[in-house]
Amino acid sequence: MLKQWKVYKESGFEVPPGVETGTLLKLGNEEPRCWWATLDTIAENNYNLAAGRYKPKVTEAVSDDDPAELIREVLEIEREIASGLEKLLHDVEAVG
Repeated sequence: MLKQWKVYKESGFEVPPGVETGTLLKLGNEEPRCWWATLDTIAENNYNLAAGRYKPKVTEAVSDDDPAELIREVLEIEREIASGLEKLLHDVEAVG
């Protein structure tokens, strides 16, 4: 961090350290440890200073899975949830 401050200071405070907010980093890059946002960007976000709001993102690998198979899996999970809820409702009604 002190190195980055030194570089920033030597630039006449023209080149902020780290990555600019909104930057989409390529797959394989490490998560950034420091980043910066312009005053305009902060103002657009109602002056919210939560650091995570401005953290640059690292892209993720694109899935090669068949979309139809993914939908089938989600539907099966939904059926299991609905079945469990039906059983729970039956149990609750039996007690009451």
